[in-house]
Amino acid sequence: MVRLRGDSPFTQFLLHFAIIGGGTDMRITDGKQICQVCGKVPSIIYCDGCEKPLCRACRKFDMWQQGCGSIPTKVFCVACATNPWVNPWGSMMD
Repeated sequence: MVRLRGDSPFTQFLLHFAIIGGGTDMRITDGKQICQVCGKVPSIIYCDGCEKPLCRACRKFDMWQQGCGSIPTKVFCVACATNPWVNPWGSMMD
């Protein structure tokens, strides 16, 4: 299982589920870039919508249902997560 320091068990589950299911194109950063949302801390992952590097606090996970039993996990910045043209499930966010 991929472990990112400080992540919650639920986040670890999402990452593990996405990786073993093969339903993700998530790209992890090398940590040298600063988050392009908050501009304060090193990034850990890229947004699946706009490809901005995101830190742990600025990323938002979503699960998409595609076909029979395929549920890829996506990661977005807040702008992409709530944009229905980028994330059709975004309007379902609370």
